[in-house]
Amino acid sequence: MTKFSSILFVLLLVLTSFSAHAQEYPRGDVNQDGAVNISDVTCLIDNLLSGVPEGDVNQDGVANISDVTSLIDYLLSGSPVTPKS
Repeated sequence: MTKFSSILFVLLLVLTSFSAHAQEYPRGDVNQDGAVNISDVTCLIDNLLSGVPEGDVNQDGVANISDVTSLIDYLLSGSPVTPKS
């Protein structure tokens, strides 16, 4: 039982640490792997198709196709994703 408790405790610490660092990912990093690349576009499209509300890249309040466009523009131009007004 002690081994199980130790493993559970370590898992809780890892999850807490991940939650604390989740805010440090760059805008556009939909899959939160630390880099903005084509896999983020794939993840965002998967989110949109499955109804997951995550991935508001342009921060207009809703995840939709305009976020995919913003993310692709960022990847092609190299300029940061700017929030829509």
